[in-house]
Amino acid sequence: MDFNFPPETFSDLLIVWGIMFVVMLVFWASGQILHAKGYGPQMERLADRMDAFKDRIFLPAGRWSISQGERLAGLRRREKREKQ
Repeated sequence: MDFNFPPETFSDLLIVWGIMFVVMLVFWASGQILHAKGYGPQMERLADRMDAFKDRIFLPAGRWSISQGERLAGLRRREKREKQ
């Protein structure tokens, strides 16, 4: 079987979805097992640190990209007005 990515047929798409489902199921099950073994507080601390990192890095980057998009939109509007 020849595997193409991105999937070219519907059956290839179903295979990719199946693989993604199995991978996510493994991650979920491993989280449940770790939580049951008593690693819940450590996992919560890790999640808090990841959230803090996300807030520190990705929110300013998102604001910057939105401001750049607004700036480009303003340039396009100005170019349209100058052509008329």
